[in-house]
Amino acid sequence: MNIATFHLTVRQQDTLQLPEQPGSMLRGAFGHALRELACITDLPDCKQCPLNQTCQYTRIFETQLIQTHQNSQQSSNPYIIKLPNSQIRIIHATQTWTFGVTLLGQAIDNYALVLKAWQQAIELGFDNGSHRACGELIRVSNQTQTVFVANSSEHQLNIANEQIRRIVNIDPIEDLSKVTLHFLSPFRVQHQGKVAFSPNQFEPKNLLISLFNRIKQCNEQHDPSHQWQSIYTNFAEYLADIEKITMDVDVSSVKVRRNSSRQNRKIELFGLIGDISLTADTDTLNRLLPLLWLGQYLHVGKNTTLGLGRYQLQLR
Repeated sequence: MNIATFHLTVRQQDTLQLPEQPGSMLRGAFGHALRELACITDLPDCKQCPLNQTCQYTRIFETQLIQTHQNSQQSSNPYIIKLPNSQIRIIHATQTWTFGVTLLGQAIDNYALVLKAWQQAIELGFDNGSHRACGELIRVSNQTQTVFVANSSEHQLNIANEQIRRIVNIDPIEDLSKVTLHFLSPFRVQHQGKVAFSPNQFEPKNLLISLFNRIKQCNEQHDPSHQWQSIYTNFAEYLADIEKITMDVDVSSVKVRRNSSRQNRKIELFGLIGDISLTADTDTLNRLLPLLWLGQYLHVGKNTTLGLGRYQLQLR
């Protein structure tokens, strides 16, 4: 599968106060830096740019502007931000912190550009209210290998594309009886056309349907030459397995506040966070397991690019 994860370690030069959900802050800084590195026309509107079908900024950050062979717009970006530890809110000067980014498909070919943009964003600083909090990217790892170390001649983003380590799927597990999705960031799933903002509005099966659709969409849009899952030949088979599951839901409401530079205002998003446990026979759970495993990297629901909808599997 053409999915690769990177973990970035930052040393702060200025004290940084992270918002409760820092995905919007991280994404905004990354987008500005990537555009500065990749854009050669400097036009204010990418839609009017004659190069928007080939520009790496557009392909990575504004993927929805690129037309598919069916002349329809793509709607998922080939990167997902992995938010820093939610317990960390204030990072003082000289302290270090870590966040991550997952790249899909052809975006992995441009991993050096993506990481260079993150490096520039960190050096320019994150918006901290009255000032920008600058830092230094000191290390980047790709699974167990190091791809960048500050001031090192050996590790300077020069690893060949084929050497970037991709994630691999999980093998079946004997006597598997329960799988729990422990959410590390709020998820936003629709119910009757609107995002569920309270537990009693949430239909848990919609989460699994959303996951199936997200994996299929990302696979078709960003890595069509590889099959990310081969268990289910169609959605009906998947839906039949969902019907066999008993789902135990322990979630609560949460508000996700984000700043929109385009709209120049703060936006409140509603979501849910907590645990969702799936119980079924071993065969059914093992058929579902590859998709649930992939969801840890792709996240689920709306605003996944901002780091929302991230969960960790607990297997029993």
